[in-house]
Amino acid sequence: MLERKSVNIQLNKDYKIVSDTNQWTLQERSLTSKKKEVWNNKYYYSTLSVLLQDVLSISQRGSGATSIDELIELTENIRLELKELLKPLEEAKVLF
Repeated sequence: MLERKSVNIQLNKDYKIVSDTNQWTLQERSLTSKKKEVWNNKYYYSTLSVLLQDVLSISQRGSGATSIDELIELTENIRLELKELLKPLEEAKVLF
């Protein structure tokens, strides 16, 4: 039988992707009162593609953008960052 391993990919300083055999999880970083870093499960997904779409949406909503142009620029930057981060998965035909 194949050994099952989890995915643990840090997207940026605040979010990372983890998995188990049934789902993908988006975790968010927080600090305890003693300034210890902890990762909390925030959202659960059945597919990696939907998780990535939600990362974009979460980033847009929390951006503080004050104009459409600013939101468009932010969206393009996030898409480029995600594409670059996930390029090895795309090349291996694992994603999308």
